[in-house]
Amino acid sequence: MVFTGGLYKWWDAKDPAVGFNIEYQGDCIFNKLSGVYAGHELVHRIAFDGGVKRLGPKHNIKVGLELNHNITQNSGYLKPGVIISGIFPGVDLNTGFKWFYGKYGSDSLKKTGRWEIGTYFDLDLNY
Repeated sequence: MVFTGGLYKWWDAKDPAVGFNIEYQGDCIFNKLSGVYAGHELVHRIAFDGGVKRLGPKHNIKVGLELNHNITQNSGYLKPGVIISGIFPGVDLNTGFKWFYGKYGSDSLKKTGRWEIGTYFDLDLNY
């Protein structure tokens, strides 16, 4: 059983445009052993997406931040990034990093913290 509730707002009337989405995610996981109810677990999470677009002299730059925090396990990730649109016709450049915090991995090999860094081209083909 899952419950999600949140708030979304986008201010788009003027440049630069700014917006965000924040939500609470509650998840009730029912455990069964041999088809018999064996208790349940409640997992609480918070998710956030926010950003600013139409930046720069060509209004083709977007800056954003994504956060996903698992309150129950005190773990999650933070992901800031930048998108530059139209560097070539139909091509956007996406770059950023993602920081995982808290414990992750299998129970016997749990690790703390991890970084991912990436850049890629996004090609949009219209036919």
